[in-house]
Amino acid sequence: MCRNFHRRAKSPIQEAGWKIVAIIYVSGGVYSEDGLHAEGILGFFRADRGRTLADYAEPNLTRLSNEELLSLQGDDTLRLISG
Repeated sequence: MCRNFHRRAKSPIQEAGWKIVAIIYVSGGVYSEDGLHAEGILGFFRADRGRTLADYAEPNLTRLSNEELLSLQGDDTLRLISG
């Protein structure tokens, strides 16, 4: 799911100056107000296809339940759903 999110969302969103601040995955979600390192997340999953977001770490990362992440609001909120 994260690989699909990154492939579909990185170019138009990040090139437009937006930050990816949260990603939801079956194992739970991650959030960083400073913005997530999308390339790092993609590399993390490519290195071992059995990994989940529960195993991912980067500075200023907060782990939240999917319900908590879905309730986040911001001035400019765009939700992308990848199936």
